[in-house]
Amino acid sequence: MDVSKELVRGGLLCDFKVGLSSAASSRRIRQAFGDSAVIERTARHWFQKFRSGNLSLCDKLEQDDHRPWMTDEALQVANKKDTSQTCDELSRQFNTYSETVRLNLHRIELLPTGQTVTADLYSQQLERVQQTLHQKEPALVNRKGVLCLHNNARPHVGRVARNTIQRLVWETLCHLPYSPDLSPSNYHLFRSLENHIRGKSFTNEAEVRQALTDFFASHTPEFYSKGIEQLETRWQKVLDADGDYFED
Repeated sequence: MDVSKELVRGGLLCDFKVGLSSAASSRRIRQAFGDSAVIERTARHWFQKFRSGNLSLCDKLEQDDHRPWMTDEALQVANKKDTSQTCDELSRQFNTYSETVRLNLHRIELLPTGQTVTADLYSQQLERVQQTLHQKEPALVNRKGVLCLHNNARPHVGRVARNTIQRLVWETLCHLPYSPDLSPSNYHLFRSLENHIRGKSFTNEAEVRQALTDFFASHTPEFYSKGIEQLETRWQKVLDADGDYFED
């Protein structure tokens, strides 16, 4: 079946907006229009373009705009050239939104198969967070200070991590043991992620990474703010319950 490029690209954009991965989208379109409609590599290319904030279905940028598309590689190269650049400055280089740049820079870190989070690795992750905050959110670090909320896993509360947090001059918020309902990553972020990947299957790490990238790129800053703001009311529930556990 002959199908126009515009129709395929429109389908890819629709799937991107509802949170499908590029692999799932290409499979869906091939099922509807035949195997020649789109290949997975092409779907990945368009999803990467959409994640950069460019939702145009045209092949090329406008002729009066010679700025490059923001690929992962291009963004990393630009950031390493001058690590003092803000997200706003980087976004102007790629003709995209500063929030899109921030989401692409602040990615979840996937560990190699078989590797677990140790105290040393966790300490290194904290150092990288501090470096990124200094580059992208200097006011937060210099004037307001960093509040660190993590659970009571051994790498988080061991001597190595405590020394790192003390050296970074971070304030650690108290966290009751066995209390995922008091961690925004659990009650808000991971719950949404679970809904996002429910029913999907992945054949390799690249597909997992792509699904995570699509998930984070599909949410606005307000989504993350909402999860953090809910922490205050959840803490109040604990106080009202005199520290006892309760049904969420």
